[in-house]
This record gives sequence, structure tokens and C-alpha cells, in this order.
Amino acid sequence: MGLYYLWVEEDSREGLTFIDKATTIAKEVADYLSWWAALYQSGTFLTFMSEFNEAHQRLKKCLDFSISANHKIGIAFSKTSISVCYQVEGNTKTSYKFAQETLELAKETGDAFIKGMAYANYATSCYYKGLFDDAKTFFLEFTSSYEKSAPISWIVWAYVNLGLLLIDLGEYDEAVNRYKKIISIMEMFDFMPSVVNYYQLFLVRAKVLRHDYDIELDEIFAFYQENKFKFCEGRMARNIGDVLLNMGDNYLTDSVAWFQRAIEADTRNELRWNLAEDHACYADWFRKKGDVQGAKEQLTKAINLFRECGADGWVTRTEKKLAELH
Repeated sequence: MGLYYLWVEEDSREGLTFIDKATTIAKEVADYLSWWAALYQSGTFLTFMSEFNEAHQRLKKCLDFSISANHKIGIAFSKTSISVCYQVEGNTKTSYKFAQETLELAKETGDAFIKGMAYANYATSCYYKGLFDDAKTFFLEFTSSYEKSAPISWIVWAYVNLGLLLIDLGEYDEAVNRYKKIISIMEMFDFMPSVVNYYQLFLVRAKVLRHDYDIELDEIFAFYQENKFKFCEGRMARNIGDVLLNMGDNYLTDSVAWFQRAIEADTRNELRWNLAEDHACYADWFRKKGDVQGAKEQLTKAINLFRECGADGWVTRTEKKLAELH
């Protein structure tokens, strides 16, 4: 019941009520598997609601249980989810450390299931840190060798970030294909509707960047309005802003409000890496408007935030953009 409310209804109040009841009962009867599952699922969900302290406490408890039992798959699940929690809040250095540890565990055990999680998470951690070549290598290794053995949640997480990397590389057709594939899978399972809409906005952005303007603006605005995940809020607003920005000068005025909305949401939800990306994208709006000074100010804010996150490759990339402004 707890999982249904969390991942299908996306109702944190009802979901956590059931999960916490399950945790209490599991403690009383020493049912460690149910206890672990309740902590893991709720800790993962809380990550995407920006409740990082509580998420870390629950996921750390999962890791402690798994280490005590010397349960390799439990250790892998726990460490990869702790890594994602750090990714989401913008601590890329610590996220990368946990991703490395899980990758080492995968190689040590040779377990295909663990490899599926480890390669997906390591590739994503490389992306957030700005190790773009490593990210591409491990994403491609994941999709070619380990995707079929990975849990659906890790396929989802890998594909959204692989799509982002492909967009950054200008490989828009491939990004469109990846997003279409994963959206069809998620719609078949009929869960996480906010994340499906989140993917839809990345798909629309990739299409517009390849100059495919056959989109419904009312539909993408509805995607944003229906979202229930704090993690998605800022990025969805930023994607709408970027879509409008790239649809022509007639939409330039409309796009600015969406960039500002993204900055407000990611500031409120304490998503520092996402906030850095918001400022970097907002710089494009100033540049297109002909305001070089405004663009420089936004890129400088992005650089400072990326540096705080430990995203060294993104610092270098954004500094290069700043140097090219005249």
C-alpha cells in the first residue's frame, strides 16, 4: 500500500504513513527484509521530494543492515541510492565516491544485476561531475551489456541522463529516440506519472533543438502543472523556458518567466546542481536578447554553483562559454 501511494499516486502523506507503519511492525517482529524494503523505498522517494536528511538516514540504515548481513545486492542497492541522493542535492564529489565503490563491488562479484545498477549510476555520476567522456563510455556499456539485467528504476535513471548527455553533444535525433523508448516503457508499467511528464518535456526540448516545432504548448504547460515531485519542478520549468527560447523571437518574452520560475524552485528545493544549470540556461536568454553583461552575470553564478557542487568538468565547460562572450 505504501509503495502504491508513493510511486503510483505520488502521495507522500499516505505513502509514508503506510511505510512507517510497516517499519514499526517489522521492528517488532524482527522482519529485517520488510524493514529494509520500507526504509529503502521511502528513502528513495524522499530524495525526489528534497527531504535529504531523512532520505540519507533511511538509506544509511539500509546500508548498515546490508553490510551486517554481508548481502552484496543490498549493499549495491543502498550505495547506488545514496549516490543518487547526493547527485540530486548537488554533492557530486560524494556521489561519485559511492558510485565508484558500487562499480568496484560489481566487478568484484561479477553479478549482472549489480552491474546493471553500478554502470547506470557510475555513468550518471560521471555526467554530473562533468567527466563527459567517461559518462558516454559507461552509458554505452550499460545500454549494450547491462541494461537487460538492471532494475527498471535504474534503466529510467540512466536514460534520462544519457538523453541529457546526447543533447549536450548535439546528438538530438539519438536523444529523441532514447526518450521515446523509455517513455513507452514507463507508460506500459503505469507508474511515476510526474516522471513520465518530466521525460516528455526532455523529449520536446530535444525535438525543438533539432528544429522540429510540431508541439502543443498547452500540453507541455499541463505537464508542469501536474508534477508532484520537487526534483522535477525546476528542471521542467527550465525545459519549457528553453523550448520557448528556441522557437523564435516571438516567444522570447514568454520564456524569461520560466527560467525565473526554475531558479526560484531549485533555490527553494535546495537543488544546487540544477540551480547552476538554471543560471547557465538563463544566460542564453540574455545572450539572445543582446545583453552580454546579463549573460556574463548568469554564467558567473553558474560557475560558482558548479564549483560548490564539485562538478569540475562543468566549471571548465561554463568558464569556456563565459570567455567566448564579447
